[in-house]
Amino acid sequence: MRERALRTTGIVLKRLAIGESDRLVTIFTPSLGKITAMAKGIKKLSSRRASHLELFNHVDLILYQTSTPLITEVSTLQSFGQFRRNIVLASLAFYVGEVVDKLLPDKQPHPQVFELLQSVLSDLNELGCESDKTDKVRGEKIVKNFVSSLIWELGYLPFGQYPKVGLTAMVEEICERRVNSRKFLQES
Repeated sequence: MRERALRTTGIVLKRLAIGESDRLVTIFTPSLGKITAMAKGIKKLSSRRASHLELFNHVDLILYQTSTPLITEVSTLQSFGQFRRNIVLASLAFYVGEVVDKLLPDKQPHPQVFELLQSVLSDLNELGCESDKTDKVRGEKIVKNFVSSLIWELGYLPFGQYPKVGLTAMVEEICERRVNSRKFLQES
């Protein structure tokens, strides 16, 4: 008999409101890959789980296995709160989240990509901790290195080779969709 409850960790990539109080949450886990799970009642003021399912939080969760997994318990392992206070760093994090969401297929584990994602979020968070206002150039370099590593890890280019069209253009070419956060990055 198959176990119906499953414990895992992951990073929240995306949230989508469903009805008055529920959300579909896209979470990237090292062991299950990118999954979409239902968080029932999460938008209610009395929800204890809402703060844990903020974007980019690294969470520990228990899923009840149904056709769409149901999040029954969740706790935050790391919130990466420093970059949320800076519009430039936050926009870079949104870009990273969108690229990961668009490039990774559902339910295919990529533990190395999970480590890369965790590392880039930590690096952006450290930039947010610095006393001077963040260096946009340093943040963009961190993200560029991440996207290059992601493309190499997923096998879209040989290691060390860079696309001729630019990283974002290559991502858009691969997934055949625009990267929406790119426009916001150009304006910040």
